[in-house]
Amino acid sequence: MQMRLLMPVVGALALANVLCGCATQDSVVLNAQTAARRDYDQLIADYDNCVATHRSNPSACDRLKRAVEAFE
Repeated sequence: MQMRLLMPVVGALALANVLCGCATQDSVVLNAQTAARRDYDQLIADYDNCVATHRSNPSACDRLKRAVEAFE
């Protein structure tokens, strides 16, 4: 008996989840852009730190340099 009462609630929650997902598609895109910008900023900071640390051997930072170039 409890299962019969629970099914409409589960269905309503599933429908609300679908509708809510459609309404927030723009926010998902903005969140992805924000995350990408944060990743890029962190990559630049890591590269700058690497260059500062390896002044006598800048090739030690080539991996980060290529990553920055690929991001741009």
